[in-house]
Amino acid sequence: MHAVNPGVKVLVSSGYSIDGDARSILDDGALAFIQKPFNLAELARKVAEALGDGAKGSEPRRAPRCFLAPRLTRGGG
Repeated sequence: MHAVNPGVKVLVSSGYSIDGDARSILDDGALAFIQKPFNLAELARKVAEALGDGAKGSEPRRAPRCFLAPRLTRGGG
């Protein structure tokens, strides 16, 4: 995704632990991780953190615009 848009902000969401593939995606430049299941308040906080809103632990002032994409696999799979 960074090849298409170097300024893209990526929030990784997974039902798996941060210790697996999610860690390597974060190491590749994703900004934050949220583990499933999560509620809308948790998602809003993580999106605000990833956007650098400085609103850790609080609700964002307005709903951020975001794009939720399916998990991309490595190696063309």
